[in-house]
Amino acid sequence: MWTDLSPPTQFGNTTLNPGEQTNFTIAPHPKTPPGTYFLHISGINASEQVNSVGGKIIIIPQGSFQLVLDPEKREIEAGQSTEFIIQSIQKGGLKYPIQLKAEVSPPNLNVGVDFGRNGIKPGQSTRMTVRTLPNTPKQQFTIRVTGTAANLQEELNAVVIVR
Repeated sequence: MWTDLSPPTQFGNTTLNPGEQTNFTIAPHPKTPPGTYFLHISGINASEQVNSVGGKIIIIPQGSFQLVLDPEKREIEAGQSTEFIIQSIQKGGLKYPIQLKAEVSPPNLNVGVDFGRNGIKPGQSTRMTVRTLPNTPKQQFTIRVTGTAANLQEELNAVVIVR
């Protein structure tokens, strides 16, 4: 038996006797767009006759999330720390944990970023702490926060102005 599907497919048993059944599993790639896909399964019997069956498969959206930052901007003195709250909002039943990472721009080793938790569940929040050393230059830094869950990504920017 074979299929003409591009997502990975697997049969429980590829050889059947008359009257037997098998399980059929489809594992679409996470980036497969939602939509209706047509299924065509064919098999060859002992007389080399091709038998086919068809149907359709509907891929539904897997849900998503949004990140919200509070506040969006802070001003501090060099050598101080400040905190932001990052809230995740669940959309459409997303069940995957959201991994967080931060990138400081312009890059500066005197500015560090830590999360209360690097991974949060949809609907949860965490604290992001931005720390500066006393010799941090007086300028504006943008902290780009990226949240990743499965194949979904959301970005936001926090601004820290060092006075």
